[in-house]
Amino acid sequence: IENIMFSQFLNNIDWDLDFEEMWYKLKKSIYYFNQITFFPSDDLKEIFNKNISKLSILSNLWEEFLKDKDIILDILWDNKKKTYAIMFQNQDEIRPMWGFMWSAAIIELYKWKVEKFEKKDIYALEWGMKPFTEIAPEWINKLTPTLWLRDSNYFIDFRDSSAKIRFFMKKAGENIEWIVYLNNNIILDYLDLLGPVRFTKINRDIDSSNFNMIMSTLVES
Repeated sequence: IENIMFSQFLNNIDWDLDFEEMWYKLKKSIYYFNQITFFPSDDLKEIFNKNISKLSILSNLWEEFLKDKDIILDILWDNKKKTYAIMFQNQDEIRPMWGFMWSAAIIELYKWKVEKFEKKDIYALEWGMKPFTEIAPEWINKLTPTLWLRDSNYFIDFRDSSAKIRFFMKKAGENIEWIVYLNNNIILDYLDLLGPVRFTKINRDIDSSNFNMIMSTLVES
């Protein structure tokens, strides 16, 4: 099974015939199953309803997959390497696009494998750009005369901010094709699901109520 290249499998499928027809037959099956109204026992009815619910969810996911199949195939990294930048943003320092970008992960993916993973401090990336400088745009120039990567998410529009980030990344020697933004709220969501985590270095539990305060204090110090 480890030798099966799933993305190549998807490329070889006759989408218009196989998947469309299979989805149509699934919907047709669900329709006919829903005509059944009599069950000899409550247990059988419960099992039936659970399976119909699962099939309905599958049908809905299938429909969305068929709508976006070209995009899905494009991001499966089968034809060439794809380079992603994951921008980690701190919402305690507000920016038009959520928060201050304090670090980035540079990831290269090819044939369903991670071929490169590097996490870099935002300032370390900027050091690779010197002696390059760019004049800060209006309003940002009230804070600083020059614009750097750390402030390049000042556009409220994702597309504009992403274009600027890619521009600066290229100056730092990183050719980025895709950008993913993560802010610290995702950690709060995980902590709500998992519960508190013991942080031995400060001898206390961290949960969603104190994570931002503790992390910001440690980072700023």
